[in-house]
Amino acid sequence: MLLIEEIKEFLDIDTKAYNKYSNLKTRVLLKSVQEINQCSDLTVKIQEIKKGRKVDAIEFEIERNNNYITPLDEWEDYQKMQKKTRIELAEIVHSMINDKYKVNFASASANIICKEAIISLIQQIKEKEFENVLISHPVAYFQQVLLNIHNNHTGEELTKADLRRAEVEKMLIK
Repeated sequence: MLLIEEIKEFLDIDTKAYNKYSNLKTRVLLKSVQEINQCSDLTVKIQEIKKGRKVDAIEFEIERNNNYITPLDEWEDYQKMQKKTRIELAEIVHSMINDKYKVNFASASANIICKEAIISLIQQIKEKEFENVLISHPVAYFQQVLLNIHNNHTGEELTKADLRRAEVEKMLIK
């Protein structure tokens, strides 16, 4: 248990700053707890200790989060993926989607979709982010997911028409 003043001192916050506890709570404590819970192998919970109506101290409950995957594992995976060409990455996505949904997911989009978007989709599929999503049209769904990731990453506005054009161009080149 730490007194509010001790927390401010520990965090090197001017004791006059955040005179209102609610500001300290929302701008410092809750943001810090959220970041620790999302980005570490710890889970932190806070409990306010009141003296009358005023929060006087905070009790921290800290536990190990055994479900946390260390970023190093993800980073090593990402580094391996970065060494692959866009065509190789597109083939990985192609086989992952074909294996799961038994559809022919064209890899022609590799020529226009950025490498980071393809890697991101591979990681999302590996992490089973789509397991609880009802996907009735996997090809259209994952094309849209790829476009969204690409557009968010690059700021470029690709459309499904751009993907179809790339597929037609690939067929014509063969």
